[in-house]
Amino acid sequence: MMLKRFFAELEILEQRRNFNIYKIPNHVKKEPYMKSDQWTQNPVPVCVAKQPYVFKNPQLGTKKYYWCSCGLSKKQPFCDSTHMKTAFKPVPFVIQEKVSEVSLCLCKHTSSAPFCDGKACKS
Repeated sequence: MMLKRFFAELEILEQRRNFNIYKIPNHVKKEPYMKSDQWTQNPVPVCVAKQPYVFKNPQLGTKKYYWCSCGLSKKQPFCDSTHMKTAFKPVPFVIQEKVSEVSLCLCKHTSSAPFCDGKACKS
């Protein structure tokens, strides 16, 4: 059965004249997200916005969230592991009280991470 399908697929490939097959290299050199010299000298988080992110209906006590402390994540304010080559670590947190919404800091300069204190956003 497998050979029949294989030969049927080969026949389809032969019928397509403009079909090119490209070999995918085994090892692809990945570009670093940032220069490590910048972050080892003076690690400063990237300010995403001067306002908090309002996180509505968080799960109570069952889910552990990871707040991005570097500001480089594409899933702000949550971590997507972009920080790996920086001096920053994600801040884990669990919602322990039943709330309808939580304000998470996007300027990354809060004194009560991951929650927005409102003071750093004004400066």
